Amino acid sequence: MVDMTKNIPERTSHVTCISLLSLSLFFTSSNLIIWLFSYPTRIFVFLNIALKSISTTIFSILYYTQTSVPSLYVILSFLDYTASLLLFFLFKETPISPIPKEEPEIKITIFTSDEPSSCTICLDDFSQQQEVNETNCGHYYHLQCMETLLNNKIRNCPVCRTEL
Repeated sequence: MVDMTKNIPERTSHVTCISLLSLSLFFTSSNLIIWLFSYPTRIFVFLNIALKSISTTIFSILYYTQTSVPSLYVILSFLDYTASLLLFFLFKETPISPIPKEEPEIKITIFTSDEPSSCTICLDDFSQQQEVNETNCGHYYHLQCMETLLNNKIRNCPVCRTEL
């Protein structure tokens, strides 16, 4: 049987050195990260990385010494999981704001049809030579009625439901 306890200081020092090296690279040479994040955010990241490296070091010591401390394992696994989640949510890409929809193009035309026609919103008849809105689908509405629709964020034709 191989005695794994002989390599504990060497393995632990490797983990510690790698952790310290990553921390020093993170805070000194990476000007991009220094300029992108505020000071409290950098401290938050530093604490999470430190927490991750400490829990990894203690896990390796417990594993190689074959020590059984169940409550310590539970606490360390929770801390490791928490640090991973915090780092994930910190660097997760989120949109700054939703892309605004463009205002629909509604033509203003003069109603000249010989057939009687009415606005389907207010149900009033159009008079000859009256300015009306014409949608892409060919339906006519009073100017005020269409303005009310657009102010209420309705972007579909009330008659055929095509997008305006």
